[in-house]
Amino acid sequence: MEGFILIKPDYVQHTTYLRSLASDLIRDQKLDLIIKNVEHVESIPRQFMEEFYSPHRDAPHFPKVINYWSDQSSAVLWLEGQNVFSDTFKLAGTKTDPMECDINEIRWVAKHLIPHQYIIDSNERKLRNIVHRSDSDLNREREMSLLKKLLKNE
Repeated sequence: MEGFILIKPDYVQHTTYLRSLASDLIRDQKLDLIIKNVEHVESIPRQFMEEFYSPHRDAPHFPKVINYWSDQSSAVLWLEGQNVFSDTFKLAGTKTDPMECDINEIRWVAKHLIPHQYIIDSNERKLRNIVHRSDSDLNREREMSLLKKLLKNE
């Protein structure tokens, strides 16, 4: 089975490091994952992000997410494995807030090693996480299809 982790625009310059970190964490956690490829996306169109995040269209943070990603560069770590969805979840981070992640997850490790930026929302400070991973197996399939179309047309 195939899966992915999408590196967010603020951290795309750290793609080589994040790939190496992912490899180390896959080995340390004994996950059944292989990093097959890394592809760079030069500029993510707004329309693409609106479709990509469409299941969250009614969420209050939707406009901020779309504005954040639109016209930015990114990178995709393409993964393969028998339990790709659950293992990708473990690899990237089970929580979206890096402050709540486990020590063996990309979001936790990277928050300590990469200078991070803050989003201020409702007067609360919350760290922006470093990677996107699908929140369900169904969304994984949908998001992969969209990413492959985007990369094919780039």
